[in-house]
Amino acid sequence: MPVGNSSNGVGVFPGEVLFTINGNFQHIDWSHDEVGSEPFDHFGTMETYIISPGITIGLTEYFNFNYNQILGIRSMHWGPDQESIHHREESTLTDYINNQGFAQAIGGLVGDARFKIRYLHKNVAMKEGSRIFFGLGMLVPSKSVLTESPFLVNEEDWPEDNEHWTGEHRHFSLSDGAYKGLLEFQLFNKRHHNPVFYGFSANIEVPLSESKYEFMPGISYSFITSLIYNNNKYNSEKNFNFHPLGFSFGLSLLGLTEASWHGVTTPNSESKILVPSFGGIWKLNKTTISISLQKPIFITGLAQSDDDPLNNKTDAIEIVFGYRRNLGYMIPWL
Repeated sequence: MPVGNSSNGVGVFPGEVLFTINGNFQHIDWSHDEVGSEPFDHFGTMETYIISPGITIGLTEYFNFNYNQILGIRSMHWGPDQESIHHREESTLTDYINNQGFAQAIGGLVGDARFKIRYLHKNVAMKEGSRIFFGLGMLVPSKSVLTESPFLVNEEDWPEDNEHWTGEHRHFSLSDGAYKGLLEFQLFNKRHHNPVFYGFSANIEVPLSESKYEFMPGISYSFITSLIYNNNKYNSEKNFNFHPLGFSFGLSLLGLTEASWHGVTTPNSESKILVPSFGGIWKLNKTTISISLQKPIFITGLAQSDDDPLNNKTDAIEIVFGYRRNLGYMIPWL
């Protein structure tokens, strides 16, 4: 099961239905120096809990349809015993509304939805051989977004339609609020000797327009390599093994280009992150489960910038969960 998405490397035949769940827990320790009128160190943690159920349906011998839905919570834990317009104890489950009644952030549990059509150039199912897939799709944003930039600090820059904007703000949300085009490429190979499964996937998300609140996200991209080694201690005759079926190794490069609010570049939006990972894979009948530990390493971005007057520091760790099951149901008209 490749790193990052339990539907990667798997194509289904006409009428088959594959159900997947991808989960992610991310913990970030962060800090920076005093800001403007707040003469104290800022520090805290950010936790993100994401569950992403998905379904893949075989339309023809060469085309699969894939739908994936983000459900999640992002929460901030504020360290100093001081009030701040930038940070506080809060989460994306609730709106952020200032004392003038202005909602700068809209909360919710539902994140973005992704719809893809995959072309299976080569697909050998569970047999030895290559899998070469091309994907094209669209991201539909959720309503859990920021309605105004958290970087507006000068009154003369405030948009005219935000007469109740006072400067207090939240920095994070579940969605960018923008529709995006999706491009995907997968190349994987399966064989009987180690590594038994290996390959590469690439994904690019390109915003098609600004959000309704004039936020233009950057282009995001990911390049992921995966290796799976068979576990020689695995006993296939047992109904359940505490020993994993195999061990997974991965290395990901994640990137994001500059974003903007109202045509003005967002200060900390461009970044590159390298993510090594290690995990195990368990199999129970037709169900495959994976658990991986990931350690993001920030290559470029605000936390690694030479031009960083706030002395930003960030340390993160992630636990990734994957679940995959062929439902054993055939759609009769496909």
